[in-house]
Amino acid sequence: MKKVLKKISNIFKQILKYIVLIIIRIIFSICFNVKIKGRENLKIEKPYIITPNHISALDAIFLRAFLLDQDIIYMTKEENIKMFVIGGILKYLFDLIPVKRDGRDSLGIKKAYEVINNNGILRNISRRNKKRLTKNR
Repeated sequence: MKKVLKKISNIFKQILKYIVLIIIRIIFSICFNVKIKGRENLKIEKPYIITPNHISALDAIFLRAFLLDQDIIYMTKEENIKMFVIGGILKYLFDLIPVKRDGRDSLGIKKAYEVINNNGILRNISRRNKKRLTKNR
C-alpha cells in the first residue's frame, strides 16, 4: 500500500511540476519575447555540460522551462538547498546534486560523472557576482 501511495505521489508531483514549468514558460515568453534558435542541435543521446556565465538565477529556471523534454541534472552549492523558500523551490523543480564548497565533496563529483556517463545533461548553478564580472572587464 505504501509503495502504491508513493508511486501516486511521484506521478502527481511530476504532473504538478510540468504544469508549473509550462506556466513559467508562458510568462517568460510573454515578458522576455523568447526565441530559441539551434535547439535541433541538442541531441538527447549525447551527454552535455551546460555552464553559462550569468548574473541572474533566471537562466536555470529558463532552461528547465524551455527544455521540458530533456532531463537536466543541476549541480548547486549545498547552501542553496538549505535556504528556506528558494531551497524548497529548487528541490521541487530541479533534479539536484548538492556540492560542498570546501572542495572535499567527492560524492557530488561522482554523481556528476555518472550523469555524463549515462548521456545526461549536467548544468551547474553558479551565480556570478556583478562586481567581480565588471571588475574583470
